[in-house]
Amino acid sequence: MGTIGFYIFYGINWIITLLPLRILYIFSDLLFLLLYYFPSYRRKIVTENLRNSFPEKSTEEIVLIEKKFYRHLADLFIETLKLTHLSNEELKNLEVKFQISFRLPLNRDFFVRNSHLWFAYTQLSLWQLYNHADSSPFRESNYEPELIWAFLVNKSFGDLKLTHVSLALNHQSNGQPEPLSRSWNRVYINSILAYENWVFSFRPWYRIPEDIADDDNPDIEDYMGNFDIRVGYKQDDHQFSSVFRSALDQDNPRSYYELGYSFSINRKFRGYVQFINGYGESLIDYNYRNKRLSLGIMLNDWF
Repeated sequence: MGTIGFYIFYGINWIITLLPLRILYIFSDLLFLLLYYFPSYRRKIVTENLRNSFPEKSTEEIVLIEKKFYRHLADLFIETLKLTHLSNEELKNLEVKFQISFRLPLNRDFFVRNSHLWFAYTQLSLWQLYNHADSSPFRESNYEPELIWAFLVNKSFGDLKLTHVSLALNHQSNGQPEPLSRSWNRVYINSILAYENWVFSFRPWYRIPEDIADDDNPDIEDYMGNFDIRVGYKQDDHQFSSVFRSALDQDNPRSYYELGYSFSINRKFRGYVQFINGYGESLIDYNYRNKRLSLGIMLNDWF
């Protein structure tokens, strides 16, 4: 009887997972209703743990967190079922994205009062979790150190304030041998403006020329452009951000845009949702258009 039950469950599971995810999420909504309202799976334990973890929150806030937890549990169950029947090609589209960034002050009042010299570093790594042959330990890692000379301006134009202007020397490379090696060096100027809960940044750059024999990617500017614009908005614990990158050339329509949303989970962690579309998310793919939707955890605010 146990064997028959297994095959019945496996057959139903197999049929369900043939459906696209957008249809499966309808099943997830139904599963949420069953878990939350009918059997009340471990409901008392969940409520008690939430009250112990967040004693400062009201009953309404606890109920809201409960519902988010059960919705996530239902989504996780459906996505796990779908994962068991993905093909090898579909699995290659599942990728883990890891990024770390930090900035260290080197000198304050550097030559000019209210100007500071900083060292900054960003590392972006992409890992195809189920593709050990091509992605062990990472499919791609980009290393980006830079020196930044930042000037405090605080110049107001009505309600708009120019807060900082910075001049930077930037290097970006992926540390791989030929023919996968990618690198370039830039000088950029970054202007940061603030308006109420909004932050704007405009950053044009100039690529430092290299000898043709040493240039791993002579056409990188055709895809990565020569400027980017960043916009951020913050309301309470919610943050929205966008990035647009392109070339100042009407004959070159290649571009990159990114939309992000960040929300507070607790005092240490924030959740985020990110969508990107365009060229140059990573150096190895600088001349390929990628489209990606990401869900993740971050430790610090974007701005």
